[in-house]
Amino acid sequence: MKQEPHEKVNLIIADDHEIFRIGLEETIKNFDCIKTIHHAANGFDVLDIIKKNKGTKRDRIKLVLMDYSMPGMDGIETSLKIKELYEDIKIIMITFHTESHIIEKIYNSEISGLLFKSTCGDEIEKALHAICAGKKYYTPEVAELIINEFIDRATDNGKNKGIKLTETEEKILNLSRIGLSNKLIADEINLSQRTVENHKYIMMRKTNTKNICELCDWGKCNGYPSSSK
Repeated sequence: MKQEPHEKVNLIIADDHEIFRIGLEETIKNFDCIKTIHHAANGFDVLDIIKKNKGTKRDRIKLVLMDYSMPGMDGIETSLKIKELYEDIKIIMITFHTESHIIEKIYNSEISGLLFKSTCGDEIEKALHAICAGKKYYTPEVAELIINEFIDRATDNGKNKGIKLTETEEKILNLSRIGLSNKLIADEINLSQRTVENHKYIMMRKTNTKNICELCDWGKCNGYPSSSK
């Protein structure tokens, strides 16, 4: 597939299955947008590789192809950490999951693209070129799921019992309702302020709310935070 040339990038393939990493490297190694390929088995490895190669522009990591399900630090948590520390790195999540709640969780994590593990080589190349050009890319199957599952929720102002908050999100919502600032929330639950801000943004995207006041109102209407927390 012939594409407009872009600056070649250094990327990481992150997946806890070595055979998948090797197969994906064989698929993408000759794409004209790829400079070097690093391997990582988990989120900690990803952050370590990024840190070791941040010194010069020539070696700097610009793109991460990352599995959603990894031990220790999963794809979502790793993505949030990368965005907190390195805003210019693009992330493409790869998954075999097709469940709508997982696709929604990935979509709301502000990644640059989402592919299924069954995605063909031509589609992967198309995604890499789009993201190297500063665009976002979702496979047609993912785009269809997003349209079918999320548009209806938006028209209902997010008040849908299908929307679930994570334990961390619920803690942040609870502390926000009692008036704590992002800095105080971060100190209370041992996260960085930027991570707290990211979680709030993801919750607002999930619930189709425009600010923290609307988010807190949504929580009150939908039973968050629960009395058991």
